[in-house]
Amino acid sequence: MRRRGGVEKAGAVLGRMLGQPTAVRRAVERSSIWGAWPEIAGSINHTHCFPKRISRGTLYVVVEDSVWMHRVSFAEERILNAVNERLNGEEVRRIEFCLA
Repeated sequence: MRRRGGVEKAGAVLGRMLGQPTAVRRAVERSSIWGAWPEIAGSINHTHCFPKRISRGTLYVVVEDSVWMHRVSFAEERILNAVNERLNGEEVRRIEFCLA
């Protein structure tokens, strides 16, 4: 609803934006991964790795060291499925593990 002077409340604008497939909406959906990372990566793995970014269907995950990279790689398929489940239709096709 527009107020006098042509200014619209921020809540109304954000509500419309989040209801549409916009970059803002995708960013909000993606941010849910960071908050749910312990659940997504697993109770042991999550303390040794963290999601860095998602770009062009790839989730980049930073891992503490090569030992943990090897260990976390065994959970790659499970992590990928859990991420895609949280993203409501946006598909992450692969995970790239990077050393910290």
